[in-house]
Amino acid sequence: RRWRHHVHSSASPSSSSSALAAATSASSSSALSTRGGGALDNIDVPLMLYFLFWYVGNYYYNITNKLALKAAGGSAGFPMLISSLQLAVGSIYGIFLWLAPDARDRPHVTMD
Repeated sequence: RRWRHHVHSSASPSSSSSALAAATSASSSSALSTRGGGALDNIDVPLMLYFLFWYVGNYYYNITNKLALKAAGGSAGFPMLISSLQLAVGSIYGIFLWLAPDARDRPHVTMD
């Protein structure tokens, strides 16, 4: 089935579509003038930087985990113990951030 969107108005389809196009171009031109434009018009630079920093941080985190596993004896060592300790330290740090004054707001969980 094809779904069709019907607009019920007294204006003709060509006049309503031209009005929509004019409103869209006015809105996009005001957005571009507000944002600044330039060579990176359509790229969200802060978001791209966040992805870059996350990727680089994850890369070094994985290298550190591999070195810790090798230092503990490799796959014959204690990989579950190392993973559990990392989870415990991260959990304690997260709980501390919620309990420390002025660090972060405690999350509000509801059943809604």
